Amino acid sequence: MFCSEEIRIVEQDNAWNIEVVWLAAKEPPPPLLIDSMFSSFVELGRRGTGQALFPERIAFRREPLHPAMYEAYFQCPIDFGADRDVMRYRHEALEQPFYTYNPDLLALLEPQLEATLHASVAPQRFIDQVKSLLRSRLAGQQPTVHAIASELHMSARTLQRRLADEGMHFQQVVETVRRELARQYLTGSSLELNEIAFLLGYEEASSFHRAFRHWEGTSPGQWRAAQH
Repeated sequence: MFCSEEIRIVEQDNAWNIEVVWLAAKEPPPPLLIDSMFSSFVELGRRGTGQALFPERIAFRREPLHPAMYEAYFQCPIDFGADRDVMRYRHEALEQPFYTYNPDLLALLEPQLEATLHASVAPQRFIDQVKSLLRSRLAGQQPTVHAIASELHMSARTLQRRLADEGMHFQQVVETVRRELARQYLTGSSLELNEIAFLLGYEEASSFHRAFRHWEGTSPGQWRAAQH
């Protein structure tokens, strides 16, 4: 599913060296693979910061080949015949923030992602597998029973039967996940109520308000205020 690479970032002389190491490889990686990785880092920096963040220098293990082409693309000196494939960035370049960075949303989602990761490596009840999939797919939409069943490589009928064996049906699980996430978002973030409605898969904020009042007997805003 994934490459077995390790991305190493080492600070040295007020600069950062970025090296990609393939732990399972017994031979040097193909030059084309290194090129694609390094160019993806440049593109990530451009898209993330909105600036052209080029490296200060690049070292390749390969013998010299089209040096002018590489220097034109990466906008920096290129050293060939090195002992490692390394990109070197000025310290200031890697300190540039992504313009989409949202610390509140990150603080909110990181525990949820960590919990999902830990749950994925531990034995799970079937209902927990369904809830985990729902949590990761609710934003902006409500996943259907057919979509979740497809993710689990089974029919919708089989999914419903297995949930019934644990005393639940699909829509109950959806509502349980929404309620859990709603409480988490309201207590652990400063997100607006319409943003929370979107993250819970509601097309309209009013639908979220009605559902929350059914769960808690009060509005989301009043419930949030009562927690502080």
